[in-house]
Amino acid sequence: MVRAGETGASSMSWVEIIADRKIRDAQDEGKFDNLHGAGKSLILEFDPNVPPDHRMAYRLMREANLLPDWIEAEKEIRTLQARWYERVALFRKRTRDEAGDGSATTGFKANRLDAHRNVFLLQAARELLESKRQIERFNLIVPAVNRQMVRLSVREMMQELEVAFPCH
Repeated sequence: MVRAGETGASSMSWVEIIADRKIRDAQDEGKFDNLHGAGKSLILEFDPNVPPDHRMAYRLMREANLLPDWIEAEKEIRTLQARWYERVALFRKRTRDEAGDGSATTGFKANRLDAHRNVFLLQAARELLESKRQIERFNLIVPAVNRQMVRLSVREMMQELEVAFPCH
């Protein structure tokens, strides 16, 4: 008769039979009684969403403090985007400070503000194009389609900036 939790000997290979006997003998001798973490839940150190054939590579990378290329790329893109929005906010503040009350934005002052605006817009366009390039690269290397980033429309974003920062 086969007890609950046991497998019949007829369906087990000789290696499994020997391993099972050794485990039973060790249990009977109490060799498993004082193991570290006994009675506690197992802490699985793998993401169940990671395919089994990638788990070893991910574990090695984690132990070496390395990240997959797509995670590094995502971090870099997020940093670029945060820096871009900070620059826009800083330019907005600087423009308000330089314009003052708005009554004296004629002549030399208006020309200077427009020159600053043009330099800012040119730099913003370059940064947006670089972000777009990196997002497109990221979308090619990310392992899951649902992790892809929304593509940038440089044209739309530049139009928004031109409306937000009109010529004087």
